[in-house]
Amino acid sequence: MKISFWGLTSILVALPSAHAGLTFTDSKPAARSTAGAATTTAPAIPTAPITVTGATQSAPATRVQKVETVRVSSAAPTPVTSTEDWKGTPDSSHASLGAFTGLGVVDSHAGFALLGTASTKIAQDGWITDVNDSVSAEAYVGPVFTSGTSAFAYSLHLRWDFKKDESWTFYGLGGLGGNIQSDALGGHFELFPRFAVGAFYDAGLPFLIRAEVSHELIGVGINFRL
Repeated sequence: MKISFWGLTSILVALPSAHAGLTFTDSKPAARSTAGAATTTAPAIPTAPITVTGATQSAPATRVQKVETVRVSSAAPTPVTSTEDWKGTPDSSHASLGAFTGLGVVDSHAGFALLGTASTKIAQDGWITDVNDSVSAEAYVGPVFTSGTSAFAYSLHLRWDFKKDESWTFYGLGGLGGNIQSDALGGHFELFPRFAVGAFYDAGLPFLIRAEVSHELIGVGINFRL
């Protein structure tokens, strides 16, 4: 088929006008919007409400504590000592046993005395606050041999000790003394007030050395602290 030049020109001019009146339809189905309602909805999972009190929460600072180990000794406390005379703490003993020997006097008769002693503390810290002192109840008993016979001497008294330093302790005592005499000395019983002064000396031995002076006795002896 032959188309003339003028016929081709008329067709080309008419095409834009025909295209403007046409409506094109997309043959593909529209995609379902994800924002729309879904055909099947999953059940909601209940959750506890969460409350945030602060925009930012920092972890609490860690406090480092230094632990020191303290060793507790089970040994008995050591008595406090002092370089000043008449100060410090009395010794920790609560009783003592000992013996005396020396010159004993029964009435006007002098003789050889051999006495045993025993004491117990009744005031560990004594009666004077600023002085190292202690008080003991004490008893002496034993024979006094005179002129081929003998008498039985005794004493019951309080002894007040004053500790000067680690070596010397001085004391005074007061109480009741007496004797039971044999027939050769009159055979009678005596009881009278008795007073004396004395001292203990610590020479580093297992016992103390003791000396005492009174009207009835001038003697030396030993004393074991218990």
